[in-house]
Amino acid sequence: MLKIRLKRVGRRNDPSFRIVVTESARGPKSGNVVEQVGFYNPKTKERSVDGARVSYWMERGAQPSDTLYNMLVDEKVIGGKKKNVLPRKSPVVKEQPTSGDSQRTTEVASEGQMTETAGAGGSKGEETKPAKPVPTSEEVSVEKVEASPSEAPQEEVKETLESEE
Repeated sequence: MLKIRLKRVGRRNDPSFRIVVTESARGPKSGNVVEQVGFYNPKTKERSVDGARVSYWMERGAQPSDTLYNMLVDEKVIGGKKKNVLPRKSPVVKEQPTSGDSQRTTEVASEGQMTETAGAGGSKGEETKPAKPVPTSEEVSVEKVEASPSEAPQEEVKETLESEE
């Protein structure tokens, strides 16, 4: 599959790009390009795109990269809306502490990891979530008593043995 993409050329701290048609499996810097159809200098905002050749390659199935697609829309080579090329932000989760435990909060990181911090204040933009309460020994023992099924079968076995005699 053919791609129309930007190929960086130029020196360090002086970028310049060529608009090339290349095979999608090859890297943009490999040098094996099908055709060069324009250039772009981001410092001077100078662009040159051969619209006829871009249209020709797009008719043959070449797909432009998202950045180049937006550039072609600006140059009016193709019609349509621009695409958002920025990465998506993770959703913001913000909850207020419910119990009187305002000194101890839990911060939610963007990867879903949780870290605990101590202190009443926080900087702006921090997302906080109240810490989970620790179960008491009474709650734990109640759960263990309810979860022990070994007593009931022993009583049934004793009753069946007595009834057989």
